[in-house]
Amino acid sequence: MSRARIERTLAVVGAATLLILGFDAVTYAATGSSLVLGRTNSANSATTVKRLTPGPALGLTVASVQNPPFSTNGKGKVSNLYADRAATADDSARLGGKTLSQIQAAPVNRLSNAQIARLQWYQDPKLSATFLTGPNPGGIAYDGTSIWIANYGNNTVSKLDPATGARTDYPASSQPSMVAYDGTSIWVTNHGSNTVSKFNRATGARVDYPVGKAPGGMAFDGVSIWVANAESDSVSKVNIAT
Repeated sequence: MSRARIERTLAVVGAATLLILGFDAVTYAATGSSLVLGRTNSANSATTVKRLTPGPALGLTVASVQNPPFSTNGKGKVSNLYADRAATADDSARLGGKTLSQIQAAPVNRLSNAQIARLQWYQDPKLSATFLTGPNPGGIAYDGTSIWIANYGNNTVSKLDPATGARTDYPASSQPSMVAYDGTSIWVTNHGSNTVSKFNRATGARVDYPVGKAPGGMAFDGVSIWVANAESDSVSKVNIAT
């Protein structure tokens, strides 16, 4: 082929290409349809694709399964994009062979029956509970970690774990009745021995202090322990540091 003929052929191809591109650009601007770029639909209302025979109404296919077959703009949101039934084998496997409606209707239970059986009541803080103490419990106080109970009937004081209900009993004086906490130690009035006891919270070690007859109610004012003595019509002030 001569050089002149090749040049004429290239000129014709170039002109045809420019003509096609120009026509395509005009058509795209006017209708949104492009022979080269694809098609963009614009409308002021929703577009519905309806199939009159059984089967999917719309299929989206891409060259690679790693590429999304459907996309939206940066602010777009597609509600109810997933169909009620999986349309492909891959989707069916991912949904466990169930319809989306079946999955949505199923109760949410992320624990096995064995795990549920091992749950303890205290793992649900909304549930109430009852714990065992010594006989005839009376006064009660909380030290920020444990619950302390005076057991009038067996002369003990119980230290209770509020999470598990585990209990440790310490010996008290006669007929312990009321309990108070001073920020460091636990105090217990002993109705039968006319004393008040100071307990070490960690060890249960006890120191007794004499007060009036039949001590009962007790309060801490930030410096001293005050004890009401029912049968001697008096109150006793106890220095917590001694």
